[in-house]
Amino acid sequence: MRALAVTALAALLALTGSRARAAEPALPSDAAPVEHVVQAGETLIGLTLQELGDAALWPHNWRLNPELEDPHHIDPGQRILIYRRGGAPSAEIRALSQHVDKKPHPDPTWIAASVGDPLRERDGVRTYEKSSAELAFDDGARLTLGEQSLVFLQRVGTSLHGTPTRTLEIVEGQADLRSQKADGDRPLREVEILVGGARTTTRPGPSPTAQARARRSSEGGAQMMLYAGESAVEAAGKTVDLKAGQGTAVPKGGAPRPAETLLEAPRPTLPAPEARFDHANPRFAWSPVRGARSYAVEVCRDTGCGELVERAAGLSRPQWTPAGLPVGQLYWRVMAVSASGLDGFPSTPQVVSISTLWRRATQPR
Repeated sequence: MRALAVTALAALLALTGSRARAAEPALPSDAAPVEHVVQAGETLIGLTLQELGDAALWPHNWRLNPELEDPHHIDPGQRILIYRRGGAPSAEIRALSQHVDKKPHPDPTWIAASVGDPLRERDGVRTYEKSSAELAFDDGARLTLGEQSLVFLQRVGTSLHGTPTRTLEIVEGQADLRSQKADGDRPLREVEILVGGARTTTRPGPSPTAQARARRSSEGGAQMMLYAGESAVEAAGKTVDLKAGQGTAVPKGGAPRPAETLLEAPRPTLPAPEARFDHANPRFAWSPVRGARSYAVEVCRDTGCGELVERAAGLSRPQWTPAGLPVGQLYWRVMAVSASGLDGFPSTPQVVSISTLWRRATQPR
């Protein structure tokens, strides 16, 4: 008789548990798990309300973290998973060099980034001196952050006329965008970039690719350079349309200047293609470009410069000798900079190999 009672009680508890689970509110269809670093004063219920808009959904977050013995007690600094609306990854860090941080929203702290880290709406990425990062988006587009840059992924959605869109904000530094129409039904998003008080949109247009560079100028304005595709730059109530091979500068608080033709790519002359060196500071040289105020050189471990190792800007002469490059196969490119500060077309990346860290003594030139 006692065994029968125990069996009946177990069945009742199981039935009660299944009814409670059935009555539990369902997760929103756009909710996805994201990593969160717990801050002082936060609770699982409070985080659930903040991210999902319904505190009753907290058991879903508890089940994401089976190591939590008490769902009502989480410690500052603890890393947990929580559901976030619109939390599906929008991008992934595919490459980085040196010191790169990320800031998962809504955490106030920056943490070290790693290759493979997912990025979502309102997440940030920051690079430091001689550092870079390459982000890959779900539609195949790539964004390369130059050194000392700060970028936030603002929104992913659809425009009023039904075009898939993505909004990025460049707070500091510069970013290179590359996107290409893909085969199949996957749409290529129109990219909106917010920088220095200006708003730009970039798309492939009739061509299959879009390639652009956007920069926050040192004076607080914006510079936009379009190498392929179509773009429009809007600021202070005025819009300037750009065609491939054009750019514009936007002064702080002002309207975009008329479109200007970007300078042609310099022709590398030294070193010879695929040259190998037993010292770490070979001399680089290139043909002068008419109309160039200065030149900028980038040395990277990949052709897209997602892994920057050295950069020199403001070069007044068509040559440069680095203080010292790392060992390995590297790629270098150079671009001419106009009087308005716009970067011209970059040269085709050239291969150079360094076999030792020994530096050859150089004479002033």
